[in-house]
Amino acid sequence: MMSRMERNERRGCPAPVTIGLFTLIAFGVWLLVGLGPAVADEEEKKEEEKKEFAADKGPDSIDVKGYPAKIRSMYKTFASKCSRCHTLARPINTDMSAGAWMRYVKRMMNKPDSGISPKLGKQIYQFLKFHQAKKDEKKKAKEEKSE
Repeated sequence: MMSRMERNERRGCPAPVTIGLFTLIAFGVWLLVGLGPAVADEEEKKEEEKKEFAADKGPDSIDVKGYPAKIRSMYKTFASKCSRCHTLARPINTDMSAGAWMRYVKRMMNKPDSGISPKLGKQIYQFLKFHQAKKDEKKKAKEEKSE
């Protein structure tokens, strides 16, 4: 009586060991190809965090003593959440319109591990919008003074 392996060999079927080895190699290739982009994305993200922008070289805090209490509270949220991924100097020293700040905050909310919920995102946006208006007022006053 012929064994199953002998019958398969007679028919030209590969041995089970060959099939298992092929499957293992195919799985390994699939795994490497599948993880390649994910590893690259992680490395890209780390490089992005290391980048230094011109705004990073400016002041990294704001004296909010003259701001309304509600805005001072929003500053605390802004400082705690935004400093998780980049310097506070970056958003503090960047000038944007209200619409641009809204898009920026939404983009940051979508970053993994940002910890920024929609409610906190709204507070951060309101703080940045208020602070931008204050910066714009100071610039305008300075320009008028120099004329």
